[in-house]
Amino acid sequence: GIVTHALIDACIQLHRDGARAAALRSVQLTVHPIAVKLTGREAPAAPLEAKLSIYHTAAAALVHGRVGVKEFSPACIADPEVLRVRALVSAVVEEGYAMDEAEVTLVLDDGRMLSRHVDHAAGSLDHPVSDAGLEDKFRGLAEDVLDSAQTEALIASIWSMDALDDAGVLARAAARRD
Repeated sequence: GIVTHALIDACIQLHRDGARAAALRSVQLTVHPIAVKLTGREAPAAPLEAKLSIYHTAAAALVHGRVGVKEFSPACIADPEVLRVRALVSAVVEEGYAMDEAEVTLVLDDGRMLSRHVDHAAGSLDHPVSDAGLEDKFRGLAEDVLDSAQTEALIASIWSMDALDDAGVLARAAARRD
């Protein structure tokens, strides 16, 4: 999956900077050749195919401003806005890029071009994720399983795990309560 992560990071940065899917005319991904070879699925139909699609991951990131569990759901894969943006995505290979490097260039309806280059994907050795980033990732993974109070309690317990007398606290905090 590392070959998709840099382009996801670039798309999320562009979204955070104000680029909106509704204003897109085209999306060009510049990636390492292996990214297209492994994840060049232009029309994924199932969650695993979507995870292995630079086209879907870019579109989902540009539409939603994030890529987490929900962005690989059947509902997101079939979402009309994601489908529209996915159709705007093209990929160009760059032999000199690292596998976790990408550039995303957007052309907007008004003709402006926006571009972001990511040398190394977040979470790589060269670009570690911050503690806040880890917490955000955890919240995204837990949101359909735990309520927010449980999630925050579990995060606090994990960060103080070295001071716990009973590791069972973590298991109890992670137990789903229906």
